[in-house]
Amino acid sequence: DGVNKMSKSYGNYIGINEAPDDIYGKAMSVSDEMMWRYYTLLTDLTNTEVADLKSEVESGKKHPRDVKSELAKRLVADFHSQSAATQAEAEFTRRFREHQAPTEIETRHIRTDGAIKLIDLLVQTDLSPSKAEARRLISQGGVKCNGERISDIGFQINPAESSETTLQVGKLKFLKVLFR
Repeated sequence: DGVNKMSKSYGNYIGINEAPDDIYGKAMSVSDEMMWRYYTLLTDLTNTEVADLKSEVESGKKHPRDVKSELAKRLVADFHSQSAATQAEAEFTRRFREHQAPTEIETRHIRTDGAIKLIDLLVQTDLSPSKAEARRLISQGGVKCNGERISDIGFQINPAESSETTLQVGKLKFLKVLFR
């Protein structure tokens, strides 16, 4: 048909075995123009129904984000369940519209005998590949500790004050650290 197929190589595929949050997120990342092909190929809507939706978006009656959200919910409901679709939508809204931490965060246990430098902790927990990268992330404001942006590269975390810390690197990496 003269256009790129849906594939891993092009980064535009949505796997039917993927988690509901992943399906929802991938559908939301599809371009507004490509969304119509996804509606046509992946849903049971008729061509007329898709054309009607498209004209409602073009006329300003509906926002493309809302129509794309409906596509994402349909896909999750088709491959999982309606409740999974509702939960995936809520999680997407929390993370990407409200900029909150995900509901489920990976947890790591770290053994330390005292205060630990944030730079060392980022490397130890694999949130940064190196100390140099950790310094760069911190100095550019890309690291939060318990929701507070840290820009001091000498910042230390003292487990005596709190046995638990939530780290955020960038917009998407979250990790809960439990100190022992």
